[in-house]
Amino acid sequence: MVTAGVYMIARCGTLFVQNEAALLTVAAVGAFTAIFASTIALRQFDLKKVFAYSTISQLGFMFVGVGVLAPVAGVFHLVTHAFFKALLFLSSGVVMHAMNGVLDMREMSGVKKVLPKTNILILIGCLALAGMFPFSGFFSKDEIVHAAFHGGAAHVLIGLVLLLTAFLTAYYTFRLYFRVFQGPLLVPEAPAGHGHGHGHDSRGHADAHQTASASAIKAGDPEESGVDTHLASAAHHADDHGHHDHEPTLMILPLVVLAVGAVLAGFLNWPGEGLAEFLGKSPSFRLAYETVRDAGGHADPAAFGQAEPGAEHAIFPPIMFISLVISASGIALAYFLHLRDRAKAEQLAGYAPSVVELLDNKYWVDEIYEDLIVEPLRTLGRIFFFAVDRFLIDGIIGLVSWIPQLFGWTLKLTVQRGSLQGYASAMLFGIVIILWAIFA
Repeated sequence: MVTAGVYMIARCGTLFVQNEAALLTVAAVGAFTAIFASTIALRQFDLKKVFAYSTISQLGFMFVGVGVLAPVAGVFHLVTHAFFKALLFLSSGVVMHAMNGVLDMREMSGVKKVLPKTNILILIGCLALAGMFPFSGFFSKDEIVHAAFHGGAAHVLIGLVLLLTAFLTAYYTFRLYFRVFQGPLLVPEAPAGHGHGHGHDSRGHADAHQTASASAIKAGDPEESGVDTHLASAAHHADDHGHHDHEPTLMILPLVVLAVGAVLAGFLNWPGEGLAEFLGKSPSFRLAYETVRDAGGHADPAAFGQAEPGAEHAIFPPIMFISLVISASGIALAYFLHLRDRAKAEQLAGYAPSVVELLDNKYWVDEIYEDLIVEPLRTLGRIFFFAVDRFLIDGIIGLVSWIPQLFGWTLKLTVQRGSLQGYASAMLFGIVIILWAIFA
């Protein structure tokens, strides 16, 4: 379902490239989707929801790719995204498994001390999603950005939107990483009967760094503790996770495989016999390029996998370095606001409460959908249920069934009365009628 739309437009490229308005619509909707979903991810606190909205945003990048006549770049990003986003989702599952089912990043910190392997693996996924060199996201995402800047004024605007989205993506991705995996250790309280004790030594004293974190929180010094102050009221302390294996090989091995893909998948489209040449052999890509060329349009043969062998193709266009700097700036901002001084992020949010409310409620998309689509359809369903089903359909069925019922009641009241004399009289009367009908 995630890949179907991008695949369909790339597969039906011959149809789309003949309609400039259609291509611009695809690119514009993709750019809007990318920036829209990324802004929602800024204020999500559930690990999986952050990555879910990130997936929607990255799909926007892919649609821009096929919409700006760079289908190879769109499909390339689809392939690389599969590796690092699967890595991030499964890493979130490891965190959820270790944190007693909790996914709220406000209730945990410094879990790299509990999940050292997952810390490295999810960092690889975050770097790939943020588009940092040499991870796969850098190559595929920035190929789309590069293609977006090689069109008209509308395409340049789309390219600028993608650069802003790249900044936001790097920011919210490392907002999650710095909040959850860095800082002092703080994990959710184990549910009753979970079997995990608190981190106390044989003399009943709490672990030193846990006590230091807790006391720093009570003192209201977030800069020293590095943990959100509101967690103090929950009295959460780190469990004795060190005595339990939260990273079994069965869970970590698939992450390692995906991490390798997150690092190396970017080289699948390296000039030579790479992904572009493979896709270029498809009739869909070849015919789409020939259609654009024959119509006098300007299309890069390499963007359709049709570049001549040995043709020069810039491996690192200048825009890729600009995008890299922008992504690094997003990571730096996340570091300052969500690791070095976590209280600052909430202070800045306090300056724009309306914007924060808008993002916290995800632009009220769910509520608008509920009020404008779901509820009207439910009301229409109730009307049809009572007006059509209960009265019209059931009324017709009832009328048809009422006729034999009336006939049965008539027989019951006139003939089936339980009187032998009456039965004999009726039989005699029937015989008379039959004889009269035969001999009359």
